[in-house]
Amino acid sequence: MSGSSLYQTLLRTAHDFVLSTEPLPDTSPLSPSKDRILAHRTPDMLTTWGHKHFVAQTPPLQGAKTTDEFLSHMSMMLPSLENVRIQVVSVIVDEVQKKAAVVSMFYMTPKGEGDSESRTVENEVLWQLQMTEDGGKVERAVEYVDPVASKRIGELIGEWKKSQG
Repeated sequence: MSGSSLYQTLLRTAHDFVLSTEPLPDTSPLSPSKDRILAHRTPDMLTTWGHKHFVAQTPPLQGAKTTDEFLSHMSMMLPSLENVRIQVVSVIVDEVQKKAAVVSMFYMTPKGEGDSESRTVENEVLWQLQMTEDGGKVERAVEYVDPVASKRIGELIGEWKKSQG
């Protein structure tokens, strides 16, 4: 790896921040690791979502969320999912502005009938992150989710919930 020490810190923080949102393996229902999530965030960190039109049509994504509110948001969806796996595809670092853009793939499998592969939805997520001066924590995050993938995940969760009575 090349780059300054700050660059490397920003890169590692961005990468680890995104992976920290992956639920703990072998938990039923799936649940996040609050400690892992907190390790990469400032105490007053806020998360918002984009794209603006999609967010305007999706009330759960409206407004800035604190870390506790973000964890609550995650906890609403995770019980309906069988599996979530996250892969970081690329990270672009702006050392001067202490920012990073992270492209990631969230492979999300809602609970349901049939093989899990056919229920797995690839949700491409772009994170825009603002880091602290030393690059060690994230102060602000904007999460851009794929609206079509999000809709499909919602449909599959709805089908599963309907089958549960």
